[in-house]
Amino acid sequence: MLSAVLDVRLALPGATLIEAGPDYVGVSEVADLVRRSRQNIRKLLVGSGSWGPPPVHEGSSSLWHLAPVLLWLRDQKHYSIEDDLLDLATTNMQLNQVARESALGGEAEHRIRSVLSQPGVDARC
Repeated sequence: MLSAVLDVRLALPGATLIEAGPDYVGVSEVADLVRRSRQNIRKLLVGSGSWGPPPVHEGSSSLWHLAPVLLWLRDQKHYSIEDDLLDLATTNMQLNQVARESALGGEAEHRIRSVLSQPGVDARC
């Protein structure tokens, strides 16, 4: 994935990474990737409460980062997860995080990091 991003940057120097995927996924995408029914995955993710991976967006269509969902399914639910898929999901999540941080720019990023590094501040807020 990183070499693909580098190739694009070399071919299109002004290109900006918007999002690497798969990263943000809903129930249907997870079900397709792990070859299970949508109902099975929905029951696991929605019914897990605080024991499962937290969604990045909750609503009528919740979204999760794929990498933590795959780790949870593998480690807690004993699903067989392909290593290549987990590696790709982890790399994409990291790429997206770095892209978001880069988009913040100097002062805003510094202020946010300062607030999050304060004792007693929950970084999940």
